[in-house]
Amino acid sequence: MGQTPEEIEAEIEQTREALGKKVDVLSGQVKEGVEVAKKGGMKVAGIVFAAVAAVLAVKRFRNR
Repeated sequence: MGQTPEEIEAEIEQTREALGKKVDVLSGQVKEGVEVAKKGGMKVAGIVFAAVAAVLAVKRFRNR
């Protein structure tokens, strides 16, 4: 524990900066994950919509 208060303060500041950078990286990864999930959800919604439209079209065609 032979550190001076200035050395301790500098070490704390370095740790704070490193943690800030890690938080920024993780935040970016979360945002990317959310975007991927949104795109995937939109694709699934489009497929479901197309399937429902196809089923309704087939039913109307059969009822004629």
